[in-house]
Amino acid sequence: MTKHIPTASASSSTPSLANVAALAGVSSATASRVLSGKRTKDDDIARNVRDAAIKLNYSVNHAASALRSDVTNTIGLIASNADDPFVAQLIGVLEPMISQRSQQLALGLGGTATLLKQRIAAMTARHVDGLIIATDPGVDLTDVLEHHARRIPIVQVGGTQRAFCTSMIGIDNAASMTETLRHLAKVGVRSAAFLHGPRPTVSAAGNGGAFDADALLSAFDSQTTQYGLFTRREWNDRTAVPAGTSTMAYGFDYATRLFANSGDGNSGDGDAGDIATETRNDTSAFQRRPEALICINDAIAMGALHALHALGLRVPQDVCIVSHGDTPLATLAMPQLTSLQPPTQQIAAEALRLIDADRDCPAHVFLLPHVIVRDSTQRSRS
Repeated sequence: MTKHIPTASASSSTPSLANVAALAGVSSATASRVLSGKRTKDDDIARNVRDAAIKLNYSVNHAASALRSDVTNTIGLIASNADDPFVAQLIGVLEPMISQRSQQLALGLGGTATLLKQRIAAMTARHVDGLIIATDPGVDLTDVLEHHARRIPIVQVGGTQRAFCTSMIGIDNAASMTETLRHLAKVGVRSAAFLHGPRPTVSAAGNGGAFDADALLSAFDSQTTQYGLFTRREWNDRTAVPAGTSTMAYGFDYATRLFANSGDGNSGDGDAGDIATETRNDTSAFQRRPEALICINDAIAMGALHALHALGLRVPQDVCIVSHGDTPLATLAMPQLTSLQPPTQQIAAEALRLIDADRDCPAHVFLLPHVIVRDSTQRSRS
């Protein structure tokens, strides 16, 4: 496919920054930073910009003029909630990266799809040089993203890809579940359950754009047999929970019901001591109660941990726990939680790289999280 390269207008003999950017296959903001010396990295992007400037006989003085009028040196970040641990981590990593580029970070927050669309429109009106969107998987911003992607580079972080004119960075949820199940099998776990969390809040990091709970559950369903792990459909939460339910309370209640139940659908009326003794002495107990809980976030895992303690079950000796997000809660728990850590540093760097790249060729990038092994799964294999 032949790309159209804007040329200088007939009324002017001097090319514009847009001409240089188009020829180099980058955004105007990136071309401006290269030519003004604010982007010091000497890579293919920088060489392409300089070559385009030479080819078009574009001078640095023209770049400075364009910088004043067309480039704001601002990157926008749109998110649902700044209290979301993943969003907070992303802000903490992005801000120094953006400062190093002699740019500023502008933050827009909106708890609903309507508010998020308003924030995106406002950022675009401010002529930000690029926009990073980190929202929940269930939020559909297709129409507004497709509209504004014609004007500025947009990178979606996490969630569900619906607007294919924007670049996207996501977690490889299938590979994440592979790492989790492989780890559990390695420590001798024979059965597991997956705790999805309250809907409609269906993302992991409390709850932002890191992990997709539905995708993880699907991967869990398809991979447990491969790693020799037993599960029951009724163990794995698929039910709606009233909006506003505390995720920690949800984890406590769900684990209490799960382990006070015989696993065959009959309600168990035994006390905590009976449940703990049966779990340890019955060789087939792993088929009635899971030996591991995989929780969609650290708050749910913390609630489940308290429930297991109340039932007299030991973590990790009787039940292992794996969570997602690796928030401070993971290290405050007793025992500390094994948790999947989103590659926030890599996500931020990749988002800025995609903003600098040619937005006519959006990319979809999927990254692996890191399994941070702690005491909640550290047990000797029997």
